Amino acid sequence: MTSTPKTQAEKDQHKRARFKALFSQRVNALVMRHKQLLNLANQSNYKFTEDEAKQAVRLYELMLDEAKQAVRLYELMLDGAKEKFTDVESYPLIKIQFDQTELD
Repeated sequence: MTSTPKTQAEKDQHKRARFKALFSQRVNALVMRHKQLLNLANQSNYKFTEDEAKQAVRLYELMLDEAKQAVRLYELMLDGAKEKFTDVESYPLIKIQFDQTELD
């Protein structure tokens, strides 16, 4: 059983340890999901339209822009105010419009 950090230095060390423990896991999960998505580009196994592919690229661009914005905001934040950036609902996953093709 771990004790609750008491001093600011202990709190900071605890936060750093949590970051290091979670960062690799989450990046590895992201890479794995990215590879799975890339597998969908194999046209010998899947059929998709150019517009559907462009929507996927746009989603990646939106997510990358959000990550860059979060880093910039963190660098600028000195007053401790926080803004929520990671609302999964903000990604247009359910808004992707699949084209009607002769195969549908």
